[in-house]
Amino acid sequence: NGNYTMTFTRSNLTITPANLTVTADAKTKVYGSADSVLTYKVSGLVNAEKESDVLVGSLTRLAGENVGTYIINQGTLVANGNYTMTFAGNNLTITPANLTVTADAQSKVYGSVDPTLTYKVSGLVNAEKESDVLSGNLSRDKGENVGRYIINQGALLANANYSLAFNKAELTITKAAITGVKLEDASYVYDGHEKALLISGNLPKDATVSYVANKQTEAGVYEVTALVTAPNYIDLSLKAKLTISKAAITGVKLEDASYVYD
Repeated sequence: NGNYTMTFTRSNLTITPANLTVTADAKTKVYGSADSVLTYKVSGLVNAEKESDVLVGSLTRLAGENVGTYIINQGTLVANGNYTMTFAGNNLTITPANLTVTADAQSKVYGSVDPTLTYKVSGLVNAEKESDVLSGNLSRDKGENVGRYIINQGALLANANYSLAFNKAELTITKAAITGVKLEDASYVYDGHEKALLISGNLPKDATVSYVANKQTEAGVYEVTALVTAPNYIDLSLKAKLTISKAAITGVKLEDASYVYD
């Protein structure tokens, strides 16, 4: 007012940056797939500003594509001069891809060597080959008799980038043919005793032989059948002829005789 003469000395009002907190969102992806966009949440915006008004740049993550955990970093993301930004990182987790291994059905003949146990694979990514991912071999249930045996996963494993699911199959052992066994024709002269044909060659273990029309006594020609059976072999039917020829009558005479008429 008029009672005073005023002298004015200036000073400053300082506007300091507001605190802005950016928190990265946790992310996950399956091995072999593309990264999702690295997003974040923001707290501390004022004056009804939007993120796009304040922030520029983008987040980054540590390099790597194998299964594991990778830190999400601030990267090039910065706030304008009106904010002091605090960044809270997070993780991108890469989980294993699903891999399916399906055993191939196999077969072999009794007594032969096992075939190689093979399989088909689905679910490989990144243009990887089976040899890049899988190690070890399949196995099968023990046994060598005719029958069906399950093919198991055995020592087959996938690397850490895959979660392996295994589908079993079967190895079938089929009956073998009986070889090197004969029933041969035979001829005898009648002598009153029983005559028979016999199998020649090496019969399989536990083989059983049954005959039809064998073990004859009287003269004649007989068709003999032999059926060879064994647990791990195909039944074998053999035919041959048993001939018993007539014997000559010996030791019998008709002698001369003389008589006086009576």
